[in-house]
Amino acid sequence: MKKINLFEAYQAPYSLRDDVSFKGYNFNKKRALKDIPFCHVDLEVSFEEGLFRLDIYIDAKLTLECMYSLELFSKDIELDETIYFSLNNENIDDEEKDIFYIKDSNIDLRQYIVGLINLSLPLSIKKPGATLPKSGDNYQVLSSEEFEEYKAKMNRPFASELDALYDELED
Repeated sequence: MKKINLFEAYQAPYSLRDDVSFKGYNFNKKRALKDIPFCHVDLEVSFEEGLFRLDIYIDAKLTLECMYSLELFSKDIELDETIYFSLNNENIDDEEKDIFYIKDSNIDLRQYIVGLINLSLPLSIKKPGATLPKSGDNYQVLSSEEFEEYKAKMNRPFASELDALYDELED
């Protein structure tokens, strides 16, 4: 199952339980999520108050990239979310609901599953047990806090020269 047709929910709510394949899916290279080798979804699709409601339970095995070592590792995840879809822009003003405007009632579930998973992941993805690499020849590894301290102490003559040049041009 990759696509579902929301129009079927006009007549009556329905349920789907199936595996979703991400084979050939183009994951964003800039994100830590590199693959989803296994994904099972349980869906409840209904139509209420002019919106299609999709209750989705996701059970997946993820392949993530560690921000410290750049090694790939596996992580299991379970999510239980509700998403709303509308074919009409007028319905998209409810700030309490995640509403997506769609032009066609056939939707590719994979992009919404990837989006929900990316939103659930922390910004710093670390493989269990991973530590910052050590500094070496011609490079230094700093934590965020160390970098901020270094930046505050850093002498920036180049920036001073630019400021002086800017002042000259204004005169």
